[in-house]
Amino acid sequence: MTMSRFTINFLGQRTVHEPDIDHLKQYFLDYAPEKWASEPNGGAFKFVDDDGKTYNCLIVHSPQHGICVMLDKWSKQFVSGKSTVGDASRMQELVDVGSDEIYPVGCFVKPSLAWPIVEQYLNEPTKYPSSELLKDTTEIDWPEIY
Repeated sequence: MTMSRFTINFLGQRTVHEPDIDHLKQYFLDYAPEKWASEPNGGAFKFVDDDGKTYNCLIVHSPQHGICVMLDKWSKQFVSGKSTVGDASRMQELVDVGSDEIYPVGCFVKPSLAWPIVEQYLNEPTKYPSSELLKDTTEIDWPEIY
């Protein structure tokens, strides 16, 4: 019996357990900031496999900067993580995305560039998507507060 499942929370919409890729795709490829203007202003996707390993995809939106995608793997403890980096020279600049959450400006990419990463995650959540925009979190020059 398969126990693996998704938990998809996106832009304050009802939680679902099967990703609707066509529904999500429109937010990235037909990007309009007003579509993202809700609390929370992004998404938290989680996949738990049959062995209890967890694979997360956090999507953060900034109307001025785009989309930040952060991925991580857990197996009772943190295993590894990756984040989009659109402009490494802006990693020390911070932006408040709402609810007192701050992120480095350098982590944001255009929504159309974030979508292939999100889509790959939804199709194969146990594998990191292949993208030049994704960097290992241990190799990123994070601001001091991180």
